[in-house]
Amino acid sequence: MNSIQNKILTITISAILICALALGHIGYNSVQQVSHKNSERVMSSIVTENAAKYDRIFSDTMNITNILAGYTQDRIASLEDLQEPGFVEKFNSRAELNFINVANNSDYAASVYVRFNPKFTSGTAGMFFVRNGLKFDNPDKRTMTWLNVPPTDINKYANAHYEFMSWWDETLQSGKPTWVAPHQDNVIDGQVLSYVVPIYVDGEIAAVVGCDIRYDLLTAPLKDIHVFETGSGFLIDKNGLIIYHPKILDPKVNARVKNDKTLISQKIKSITNTNDTFTFTNSEGTDVMISVHKLGNGMYLAAGANMGEINEERNDMLTRMLISTILIVMMLAFVTIVFTHRLVAPLKELTYASEQIASGDLDNVKLPATKTNDEIGRLNDSLKRTVGALRKYINRVNGLAYQDPMTGVKNRTAFLEAASKMDLEIASSKAEFAVVVFDINNLKQVNDSLGHEYGDKLIVLASKVICPIFKHSPIFRIGGDEFTAVLTGEDYENRQKLMREFTQTINNNIDTGIDFKLIIASGMADYNESTDIFFDDVFIRADKAMYENKAIVKAKYGFKSR
Repeated sequence: MNSIQNKILTITISAILICALALGHIGYNSVQQVSHKNSERVMSSIVTENAAKYDRIFSDTMNITNILAGYTQDRIASLEDLQEPGFVEKFNSRAELNFINVANNSDYAASVYVRFNPKFTSGTAGMFFVRNGLKFDNPDKRTMTWLNVPPTDINKYANAHYEFMSWWDETLQSGKPTWVAPHQDNVIDGQVLSYVVPIYVDGEIAAVVGCDIRYDLLTAPLKDIHVFETGSGFLIDKNGLIIYHPKILDPKVNARVKNDKTLISQKIKSITNTNDTFTFTNSEGTDVMISVHKLGNGMYLAAGANMGEINEERNDMLTRMLISTILIVMMLAFVTIVFTHRLVAPLKELTYASEQIASGDLDNVKLPATKTNDEIGRLNDSLKRTVGALRKYINRVNGLAYQDPMTGVKNRTAFLEAASKMDLEIASSKAEFAVVVFDINNLKQVNDSLGHEYGDKLIVLASKVICPIFKHSPIFRIGGDEFTAVLTGEDYENRQKLMREFTQTINNNIDTGIDFKLIIASGMADYNESTDIFFDDVFIRADKAMYENKAIVKAKYGFKSR
């Protein structure tokens, strides 16, 4: 029957469904976007943290090799020295202890060596020391010894391109310090990664000095990198090919990993930043997220996980949202059927509000101002709570992701994202900016003497001093007592004036309410397109300027309370 009640029911239920669909659509998109970004941050954080360990190993290896190369270089005056009888033996006798002492400064050096060019002396001339008892987990130097192993005869394998001679062949071919890809070493009886430095005398390569890292010591930590349920870390060479994956021996994944090498290689070759995260569909049709970090030797550390696992938490949240939405719709439909005669006027407002929700305009949603305690009132309150909960959830997620909870300024996550955007502007030759780094002095003294509560107040006060002066620029809190401002536009044009204003403000003895002055060291650096390649180059110079200013402030105030 085409009654007014049926018409009202039709209109009312339609409005309810529109609201439910609109809220569901907005909630789905919001949760999906936030979940994806958070997953990228988690993956990138895992890779970056572990990459720092590898870079320290590679840096130590290059340092000790360069020291030994400098030692060797200083002791070869000319090529005639190598042909002098007894020169090599005398060099070995004097250099042996120095080589071992320098190598002991690295926990991961498996072998160190100096080999003289057989073009000027014998094919076995040089030294080769192998460390005995090296383990990955907390190496104890007291249990290690160095074995002096007879060097391989280079002439015997010259130009034959044997894998175990790649340290010699590749270094001679490149003619410069070279990271040699993992290769078999017959003395250590395993694969090693080598860093080799050529020694030039009279324009000729007279010798090479090298250091080997056992490959199994580099791959061992990968087994401890766990990403979600089944994700793992792996190594990629500088050409973008997977060279080690902890699951490569698993027959179930062996074929898939090998088939995916080409796909991953194509992605790696397109990466221009040190860090990057991307998704791709593997040979089985499964979506995979991979985060990579370029290491100091040109290789990449990566971590990958199945998108299905990454999205499990998101899917669980969406399921709960769907069930909640269905329950709300059922409740509202029941209320509508029972009390349709009281819905006509309020439903007009609810329909308009639902149209706003459907358009995604949550900020301007206005629900009926009814204060009745009947079904209409409860329906109105339910929608208010639903919209409010969604607003609160979205604001909370955004706040957690980008805002420092103590000071209200942007946090380190927002700073890293801003740095990436500035790198893109630098790459497009559109960058014009300056970086200011601030550091609060006396914070440790305040925390130690008065407690962290007063230290936190000092941090908040510092942000209140910085923000009004650089009001047109984003302010980031990147550490416990450190802030950063990225100046563009008007603030960039007036940067010198603003820095003077900031210095004058600090010098005016701001009242902190405690027995310590608010003293903030600062340093600024301008972007220079002729020297700066990345945003981090500008930041490092600003940080250095801050520390120089910090020394001046320390000399002036002596870090004393007032």
